Amino acid sequence: MDINKLIPLLSEMAIFVKVVESGSLSQAAQAIGVSPSSISRSVARLELAIEEKLLERTTRKMRLTPTGEQVFIQCRDMLASAKMAVSAAQSNETDITGSLRIAAPKALSRQVLMPMVMDFLKLYPKSILSL
Repeated sequence: MDINKLIPLLSEMAIFVKVVESGSLSQAAQAIGVSPSSISRSVARLELAIEEKLLERTTRKMRLTPTGEQVFIQCRDMLASAKMAVSAAQSNETDITGSLRIAAPKALSRQVLMPMVMDFLKLYPKSILSL
């Protein structure tokens, strides 16, 4: 599938995962904060785009088709990767910044602490050493 056709389906894939994990369209709708008919349309758009039925639905039950099981696993993994990407981006926001103040005898500072402090400053360049 062409990437231009795939990108709009990413939200439908995420909704599909939520439906499967919650066990019903209405519970997924409640968790996401939209109407059940909106969830149903999203799943239908995904099924139409991949030209495969993913869910077998009755008024009382919903279950995955064999293709639906495979698609669910891939979509779930995709969401996990997206969460890791966001987490990696946000981890840069928690860099250590500010002043590092050390009070110690000069001999201890030069021989023991200074090599450790230099390593620390290399790891966290936004911090400032204050003696």
